[in-house]
Amino acid sequence: MSNLLNIGRTGLHASKKALEVTGHNISNANTDGYSRQKVNQTTNVPITKDGLITGTGTRVKSITRVHDKFVEKRLRDAHADSSYYENRANQLSQVEEVFNEIDNEGLNKILNNFFNSFRDLANQPENETVRSVVRDKAQLVVKGFQKNQ
Repeated sequence: MSNLLNIGRTGLHASKKALEVTGHNISNANTDGYSRQKVNQTTNVPITKDGLITGTGTRVKSITRVHDKFVEKRLRDAHADSSYYENRANQLSQVEEVFNEIDNEGLNKILNNFFNSFRDLANQPENETVRSVVRDKAQLVVKGFQKNQ
């Protein structure tokens, strides 16, 4: 008789835990990001006596969160993509600050003058004046980059 009461006690304990989890699910139903929980039950180890197998009741194996793994993976991937593009936009905006010039006195003009001076040098490679102009333009490029850092 005590064995029968013990089986009933384990069933009541498992049902009590399931009711607690159900109450928890109901109280958090309107909470953002909450996913419901579920009680997983399993049988207790049976007793073998005189060739007869007698059950010993049930027990709570675990409480698991119910969720869609596919949706969760898509959410993780979307978050990773968002971080990537946010970082990329930040880096590109820094580049844009350097090269997006309102006036015509910025780095773009300095670089154009520098490369144009090389064209002049290619046409007159022996001219010392043109060589010094290329050197001066190179120093202006360095100063321009230092100014924009």
